[in-house]
Amino acid sequence: MADTKAEEPERCDVDIAADGDIILALPENRYLRVSSTVLSLVSPVFKAMLGPHFREGNQPRSSDQPIEISLPEDDGIAMKHLCLLLHGRTGDSYSHGNRTFPTQLHALAVLADKYDCVEAISLPAEAMLSRFWIHRTTTPLSMEQTACLATAAASLRLGSLFHAFTKSLVLDYYESYTGLKTVMPLDNISKEHAS
Repeated sequence: MADTKAEEPERCDVDIAADGDIILALPENRYLRVSSTVLSLVSPVFKAMLGPHFREGNQPRSSDQPIEISLPEDDGIAMKHLCLLLHGRTGDSYSHGNRTFPTQLHALAVLADKYDCVEAISLPAEAMLSRFWIHRTTTPLSMEQTACLATAAASLRLGSLFHAFTKSLVLDYYESYTGLKTVMPLDNISKEHAS
């Protein structure tokens, strides 16, 4: 009888901070070594999670013996890019030529909002989104990609880019917008702009 269980991906360890004292365990067997000090400085959510009121905060940790924190609901690739940015490093796929990148940027924005560290990545995120806007004539985007970028701009509180991408959605595309509900949930966007 054949094994019906899907093969687990090979373990992928990424040293974002070589002297990091925590390892973030993510889906798809991804593990990120990061600095609790950096994460606590830029994210009130991580600060609380690593503080004295949570189990993770009470465990002894050091660069020699990092503790593992499981984040099973977070997107592993997006978390890798978020942690790279928070540690002052650039990612390995921040390129306007990568056509999957609009969805990655959207996932990055969702995590930055979840961990309340939008402000910490606002400049590099604005630069990444701006690159797509600047290169849109030479590297056209699909309607779904433009919607991902508009949603990312909204999550990252980048009003002028949100305006540019939504204006493009209205003026440059002639397809039905009904398929965009999953990519661009209007309830979330209107809540973000109300605050």
